[in-house]
Amino acid sequence: MARNNHVWVKGDITGDIYFDIFKLDNKDVQFLRLYLMVKGVNGVKGLRTCVYGPLAELVYGHVRKGSRLGAIGHIQQRTTRQGKMVFEIVATEVEFLRNIDWEAGDRARRDLVQRGLLRPSYKDQDNGGGAINEGSDEDDNLAAAIPEDLIGDE
Repeated sequence: MARNNHVWVKGDITGDIYFDIFKLDNKDVQFLRLYLMVKGVNGVKGLRTCVYGPLAELVYGHVRKGSRLGAIGHIQQRTTRQGKMVFEIVATEVEFLRNIDWEAGDRARRDLVQRGLLRPSYKDQDNGGGAINEGSDEDDNLAAAIPEDLIGDE
């Protein structure tokens, strides 16, 4: 990837969500493809966005049609199995913004941790009392869950 090939996109999942596992050098590789668009128009799919590896499985566990995501990655051009040339965003980081299935996502995360594909979360560790401290990451998670168009100017 070229150093100047870096994108950040935000959008709602507008179409089908495709998840598959394929073999590459005799290793399983998870693959997720979805289409993102803000204020979509009928008949337009949106921006093709792909995620690979354990992150693909983690994202797949959290999202459904209508979920809003922020994705950081790069643009690539490739030929599909059917011989069609496509441009797509390859996401290396994904932020969950709206309409997220947190329970299903947590189950997917726990499964990835058990299989050794993801490190345990800091939340899985004993915090010495169980209380949430003020100014903790939990506050950041709650702020990220509020859609930005609902936050008024203060």
